[in-house]
Amino acid sequence: PGEALVNGKYWCLEDSAGTCKNGFLYSFYAVMNDSACDDDGCSVVYPHQGLCPEGFHVPENYEWRELTERAFLLDIPLGMASEFNAEPTGEYEYPFGNLHHDDFARYWTSTPKRPDGAYEWYIWAGNDSLQNQVFSAEYGYALRCVADAGDVKLDKYVEFEIPERPSTHEGSSSSRRVYSSSSSFMERSSSSYTIDVSYVAEGGLNAFTDKRDGNVYRVLTVGPQIWMV
Repeated sequence: PGEALVNGKYWCLEDSAGTCKNGFLYSFYAVMNDSACDDDGCSVVYPHQGLCPEGFHVPENYEWRELTERAFLLDIPLGMASEFNAEPTGEYEYPFGNLHHDDFARYWTSTPKRPDGAYEWYIWAGNDSLQNQVFSAEYGYALRCVADAGDVKLDKYVEFEIPERPSTHEGSSSSRRVYSSSSSFMERSSSSYTIDVSYVAEGGLNAFTDKRDGNVYRVLTVGPQIWMV
């Protein structure tokens, strides 16, 4: 990942097995991946791809707000143990240089805020609502990408498990639902699949492969938006 970053840094909070369990943490400048972003702002054209795969971009502050409003209207949870899969990301705490776990999932936007800051959205364990605030661009947070306008190519079908939402009742079961892609929701387009318009409108989960490194990412549709999960 270091080769892909411009004017920024990244960190990995390793687990006991030495793996980066919840993904990398990036500074705002690393997320934007463009030398046009500095302490004076970002001279880029929006929507801006940044570190995101082709067809996706770093979400702007208003897009996160639209996600929270749409999810509320559709009664779609965005917290831990939900389809949005908001795993606690940890953070790199600037200027103290501390890299630590916490009970929050924190995500950068592409929206800078002078001086030397940017908007980020966060959610904490036991809550399904996202909040936003401004922090120094030197902090290390995670990144969730949102799709550009148009279809998202789905060239990889995978099965994955999402836990049921935590229940407040004692003795509740810990059953898990298994989601898998279905060709009945897809239209064939040349050598790849695209999400059918009706499927996007109804919402759902599927996956695609990032051709840069072969990683498979799931996506969740919330109204007209398609978010990486």
